[in-house]
Amino acid sequence: MTFGAMVSFWTQVGTTPAYFRQTTDKVDTGNFYWSNRLIAAICDPHFQYHEADLDTYVETTMALGHAMINHVDTALANDKSIDFEAENQKISDKIQSETDKLLAKVLDDASNLMTDRFSMSD
Repeated sequence: MTFGAMVSFWTQVGTTPAYFRQTTDKVDTGNFYWSNRLIAAICDPHFQYHEADLDTYVETTMALGHAMINHVDTALANDKSIDFEAENQKISDKIQSETDKLLAKVLDDASNLMTDRFSMSD
């Protein structure tokens, strides 16, 4: 299992959402790559402890992608126009929210597993 998720995007658009587009050398949780790299670094030492959270994240993000595809397919079948860049931004925002939740959860859990732990969550 990897520490990231596959994300569905529409192609043939002018831009990709910034959360996925702007990866730099600076560690930044406002970026999908860095958020997932931090999650991996935090989870790896205690993988079995975090495995269910990682599985839930992957299932949730995949379901969000399927829901977006179904929504757009239904709209297109009903001859509605679709702003594919806006749809990509919507899924990006949802993925970012789920990724932020996972990062917060595994950071809190891993902090409590540390030798010098933050068990008071201060």
